[in-house]
Amino acid sequence: MSKEVEQFWENVKHNPLHLIIGLMLVLSGGFLLICDDFFLWPPEWTSFFNNDLIDAIAIVIGVFYFAYVLAGAKSPLANICLLTSSAFLLTILIVLEIGYVLAFQNYSLLMAAIYQFGILLLVQVCASRSPGLRGK
Repeated sequence: MSKEVEQFWENVKHNPLHLIIGLMLVLSGGFLLICDDFFLWPPEWTSFFNNDLIDAIAIVIGVFYFAYVLAGAKSPLANICLLTSSAFLLTILIVLEIGYVLAFQNYSLLMAAIYQFGILLLVQVCASRSPGLRGK
């Protein structure tokens, strides 16, 4: 194998959680991009949360995870920014989905909330294992 391919596999082996989180965020953002009327609660904010910009943000964060892993995952600041932004986005999605389940008793969205919570747990595990900016 060539040196570039070996380096690629080495980067992937050292950061598998980042790669999984990035893939899951891209898939979530892609699904939300396709489904234009996913959020119906709260009624005042549906046009904002169903906006394609919010969906694109999830996809962009996922792509940045891929870029971070392929670049060698050497920047603690980039790691913290990725983990924080994805945790923020996932928390908003979870709250909206749980609110929708409670407001409309549509329990099918409970699986979506569980999926998002699983990604959030992966972010937490990744954050606890990352060196970050300790002591600053």
